[in-house]
Amino acid sequence: MNRLSRQVGLCCLWMGLMTLISGCFTAATASRIVRPETDSFYPHTLYKSTNDGGVAIEGSWANEEKFFHGFLIVPEKVLLAAHRRTGGDITFDDLAALSPEVRKELQVKRKLPSGYEKIYDFPRGQTDLVLNKTTRVHIASVGALPFTLAIDAVTLPVQVPLLLYVGHQLKDVH
Repeated sequence: MNRLSRQVGLCCLWMGLMTLISGCFTAATASRIVRPETDSFYPHTLYKSTNDGGVAIEGSWANEEKFFHGFLIVPEKVLLAAHRRTGGDITFDDLAALSPEVRKELQVKRKLPSGYEKIYDFPRGQTDLVLNKTTRVHIASVGALPFTLAIDAVTLPVQVPLLLYVGHQLKDVH
């Protein structure tokens, strides 16, 4: 084995062992504990209510776990709140910028309720509406932390002598 390939091999071994000693099991588990999640709605068609001033938007609803076709029901009072805020036309960004209390009035249904007529087809991929942004704590990851800490602690006595040996070998190669 030539000197360069031995040096490269020892460097790779050193880096691999450093990854193990760094608490990689705990770090990997801890990175999954808190994750942001977003519910988004991708519009296809706009419907106007024949009963009041509300609208329904047909489209695809998606979050971290689900994806389904549905209808976003926007009541008249949500539209009025958005109109008061903008003083003119209302965009999806205007709806998303409303307070959480007002956005709670938005409903996603799998079927279009009666009393709506089609008025517009949205161009595909034009925009999306972020309905909800939350941060979720994953309890299973929290429960796994003691075990990952134990794995990292148990493997430490094996890793340290190996790291010292490889480090000594790298020093001799130079």
